Amino acid sequence: MAGQEKCSFCSGSETINHLFFDCSMASYVWSLVAIVLGSPLRPTSMDQFWVWINNCLLNEKQFHMMGLAAILWALWRARNNACFEKKLTRSLTENVFSVCSSIVYWAGLQKGDDQKQLGRWCVGAQRGDATLSSKERNGKRCLHNPSSLTQDGGI
Repeated sequence: MAGQEKCSFCSGSETINHLFFDCSMASYVWSLVAIVLGSPLRPTSMDQFWVWINNCLLNEKQFHMMGLAAILWALWRARNNACFEKKLTRSLTENVFSVCSSIVYWAGLQKGDDQKQLGRWCVGAQRGDATLSSKERNGKRCLHNPSSLTQDGGI
């Protein structure tokens, strides 16, 4: 069975990068995550994600893969619901809640402080505000160096 050529959300060409980073739906989710992490930038490719997240969460590397998995899973589920069940996302924020739902569920597998930190981030994302102050990030600020995130996703 051949995949779709057009994005279910914006009619752009459906590629992996488009679905997970370029589509307006993905851009919204990544932009909100960037706000919660205190970054003026958001990744636009998988390569950029790793540079970006290492700059934003220097001391929380244990959360990088979980956050990525939750975001990609929410976007993939929204795409499949639109493609196969003809159920369009009611609002862009619905995907953010889906991301947070996965993280909260997976947080139950984490230990004490990690579990609490994941919960705080999800509350901030659901409210749509920046709850991660530099103090909460152990004094580390997200590096705001656009030159480390080039247009083609390289370092």
